[in-house]
Amino acid sequence: MKLIIGLAVIWVVVIFFKTEDFIYVALTVFIFLIGYFGSRQGAIFTDNRESEEGSDKRSDKGKYEKSTLTKDKSKEFLRTLKVLMDTEKPYLETKISLKDISERLKIHPNHLSQVINEELNINLYDFVNGYRVEEFKKRLTEDESRKFTLLAHAYDSGYSSKSSFNEVFKKFTGLTPSQYQKQLYS
Repeated sequence: MKLIIGLAVIWVVVIFFKTEDFIYVALTVFIFLIGYFGSRQGAIFTDNRESEEGSDKRSDKGKYEKSTLTKDKSKEFLRTLKVLMDTEKPYLETKISLKDISERLKIHPNHLSQVINEELNINLYDFVNGYRVEEFKKRLTEDESRKFTLLAHAYDSGYSSKSSFNEVFKKFTGLTPSQYQKQLYS
């Protein structure tokens, strides 16, 4: 409302005071007032990461408050999801998405996301990457594995870039892929 009043005052000054000095002074005062009232809006200058983390830590009950998914259905969907991951291995596809998986399972994407978040306390990204890391580790134990580079195994495990693979692998295992390989073969 203050913004509208300020703009109205500017127009009054422009219409009735045709000298440039009044217009410049009115615009300057208006800009300073916008800055002053804008800086008093505390929510604008907060760190979004803290507020997002805080909302995740508080609880997901509010997030899924209106969901029609029952606990029994959630458990059933989780079992179905794990069977899909173990049999069809969609995590090997580099561009797999929540929509892709939900279409294969014939589950609404919101429900699938809710199942992963509530039942496993992780997001889809970490869920898929957990399978990819395990696939990579399994590939390193195979007899033919020494014929291929670590990066080739990473690509075969569903990763599309070396940097994301290294970052995720270290997050899950606490080791770099080469450290893991040395540990495995020693």
